[in-house]
Amino acid sequence: MKEKIQELLRSMTLDEKLTLMHGQLCDPYGANQAGHVQGIPRLGIPDVFLADGESGVDVLWEATALPAKVALAATFDVDAAQSYGEVLGEEAKAAGMHILLSSRVNIARDPLAQIGESNGGNFQTLGEDPLLNGRMARAEVVGIQKNQNAIANLKQFFGSSTGTSQGAQNSVIDEQTIFDVYLWPFEMVIRAGVGSMMTSYNQVNGKWTYKWTEILDKVMRAQWGFDGIVVNDWGCLYTPEAAKGGATLEMPEDIVYGARLKAAILDTSSDVGEDDIDCCVATYLTVLQRFGMLDNARIPGPISQEMAHAHIPIARSLAVQSAVLLKNDGVLPLDAEKMQIGFIGPTASAVAMPVFKEAAYGFSDRKQSPWIAMNELTGRNLPFAQGTDMEGEIISADCWEELHYYLTRYETDPMDKRDLDQLPPPMTGDVRAAETVDFSGDSALEPLLKPDEYYLFNGKITPKESGWYRLSLQTKIPDIAAHERNGITNADMFCFTSGNLYIREDAKYQCIGIGTRTAMNGGIVPNSDVIPCKDGWNNAAGFVKLTAGVPYEIAATATNLYHEPVEVRLCWSTPSRRHAIAKEAVALAKQVDVPVVFVWHKSPSASLYLQEEQNELISEIAAVNPRTVVVLNNGDPVAMPWLDQVAAVLEMWFPGQEGGYATADVLLGRADPGGRLPITFPIKAEDTVPHAPGYPERCAPCGKVAADDHVAENTAVLSEGVHVGYRWLEKEGIQPCFPFGHGLSYADFELTLKEVHQKADGSATVLCKVRNQSPRDGVCVVQCYLGEPDQLPSHIQVPVKALAGFISIRLASASERTVAITIDAESFMAWDTAEHKRKRLTGDRALFIGTSSKALPIKTIISC
Repeated sequence: MKEKIQELLRSMTLDEKLTLMHGQLCDPYGANQAGHVQGIPRLGIPDVFLADGESGVDVLWEATALPAKVALAATFDVDAAQSYGEVLGEEAKAAGMHILLSSRVNIARDPLAQIGESNGGNFQTLGEDPLLNGRMARAEVVGIQKNQNAIANLKQFFGSSTGTSQGAQNSVIDEQTIFDVYLWPFEMVIRAGVGSMMTSYNQVNGKWTYKWTEILDKVMRAQWGFDGIVVNDWGCLYTPEAAKGGATLEMPEDIVYGARLKAAILDTSSDVGEDDIDCCVATYLTVLQRFGMLDNARIPGPISQEMAHAHIPIARSLAVQSAVLLKNDGVLPLDAEKMQIGFIGPTASAVAMPVFKEAAYGFSDRKQSPWIAMNELTGRNLPFAQGTDMEGEIISADCWEELHYYLTRYETDPMDKRDLDQLPPPMTGDVRAAETVDFSGDSALEPLLKPDEYYLFNGKITPKESGWYRLSLQTKIPDIAAHERNGITNADMFCFTSGNLYIREDAKYQCIGIGTRTAMNGGIVPNSDVIPCKDGWNNAAGFVKLTAGVPYEIAATATNLYHEPVEVRLCWSTPSRRHAIAKEAVALAKQVDVPVVFVWHKSPSASLYLQEEQNELISEIAAVNPRTVVVLNNGDPVAMPWLDQVAAVLEMWFPGQEGGYATADVLLGRADPGGRLPITFPIKAEDTVPHAPGYPERCAPCGKVAADDHVAENTAVLSEGVHVGYRWLEKEGIQPCFPFGHGLSYADFELTLKEVHQKADGSATVLCKVRNQSPRDGVCVVQCYLGEPDQLPSHIQVPVKALAGFISIRLASASERTVAITIDAESFMAWDTAEHKRKRLTGDRALFIGTSSKALPIKTIISC
């Protein structure tokens, strides 16, 4: 293998080597993948394609939408994680992709994030605990890379888990916390042979992550055995010297690794030489060779129906396994034969998806709603009420003043996700008047054929009543047939948003609705909100409080989508309309035995509270029917001021394309809810690490750090150290709403400790008997936590309680089994900053065993 790589290097020109070190904006197959590295045909080196794949392969064509990553973490099941990865890997290969940008091991440190400032969000993480992150990601990566299907990409290196300051800020982290919290998951996955890794946007301790060669080289490569490709997150590589540190691949194009890097190589005074380039290219080619990709070209294309069909039961099972039953006062499971059940809420009638996610949107013929799935499984026609209005009605002409629209360009003002000081001018003098914003069908606007053009609508609305309004910019999304019919290439798409909605109350135009993400020649899906409009249109909306008789200036944009006629409408849901729809839901709740209320929470979100008066709706329904069941679709923890009023709460996360059937399976008791919380649900945001009173340094505003090593004001100091997530609450004695690891079963289990066997390699095996003492089959997740040692050096931090091992088992009714739970040697260790290595801690330590971080009935002492 090495000889072939060396021969290829000797045969390449410098320009050809540089070609293999950066992405290309061109997309030869129109596959909508995240990145493309051009090959060298004369040497037989193929094109390489990189695809996003957090919970499904993100290409132009449909692919299986699996549950969100946080839902996968909730399974606490490494076998489930490997199955998840196998689906991703198989579909990546089938779609012609080489590198799949997953798994992500960012620690879910903060439940909040600035909407529109981060494309992340906790729904894309594996939770708040480093051990859970590492074990689940390791299993997922093994699945992705099985049979050389795809090269997994471990991301993001490192320390970007700062929630509201997530993005290109500076994170100040102490050495022990770097290794014991943020890099421990990386170590687990690297030792399992992951083929690539991604650096993040942020700085750590004032230095860009790709410049941390003392970790990349001296630890990850030299000690952990990493020999893979290092790729930057898109657009966050700034200096040619990055090549010297082994940053292999620049994405998405040659901003640095093109002319700038070539000039540095040819400059004899530069620190970068062609030897450094050879090292990067050799690494890239070696990984391709290792995965059987160097001699075998892949051609992007649709996933076969046979493969899609084979993955349906896996997706459904994963959604069931991730379901967390948070509360149950005996109302669940539902018996459709003996009780009348009513479904309430928009996400009961459609499958909820995360907003702006970098993953597959699912096969459209599989996304059956929970309500329809429930009807199908029960053979009944259950009553339904909307409860919350997410679409509204066209803003009528008598509420508009001075409404007009015109054509303008992005080069005038990007109109991306930011508030605006002023509107861009028209391209020409052609400003057209309008009565309403309602252009569809025969009245659709002329197609826009240039990527930088868009229509801008501007005018004033005057509400007739005071209160909360949902303003909604709705845009028709063309299908794949239009993409193919019009021969779309990457030159035709450049905008990054289908259109945004702005309102001006003061000096600036505030962006309240962000269009669906579009880029290059990409496939476009209606994911500005958790569900689209009933007709499939994208719904970019904002919830604002307006006063009757006061005019408000509105601006909205609509842009080029596949060269199709532009169809757009501007709607609102007025206070009276919202009240009437909520009243219908309350009336239904009175008529049925059990109202099942579906609610949603966008991720990322700037608040723990459910958006748009959903809390009030739940309280009103529970007031007339205390047997209310609440079903959550979310990716972050939510506050529950109504918790004591309802009978049951079921956390379904964003469950993927089979989520409707999975939700019905769990509600009906056809399957046991197998999930446990991978993130703490606090009572309030102030109970969490970044928002704890007295620690303002822990949460910094979002924003870009300067491209040099200057540390800007947007710095977050992670002064909590290793005490992240539930560890902080344990340390401070704060009671959560629901603790880490919590989740109920329809069955009842008893745990008995049999033995703790300590091994010569420093690990331990806990033997625990689990007995199902109920008449139902069920899932039990046994969890082990280690306490502090009684002999602790003053310079080492140890959590009061830390997850050390876990296992998920399914037991038949009235049966029992002895399970073996592995505690890795690293769990008994901590990073010693005096010696700069991980060391075993000595002394006696408590070992707690139970079913959550708070439900730990078994305690024993381990001597280390």
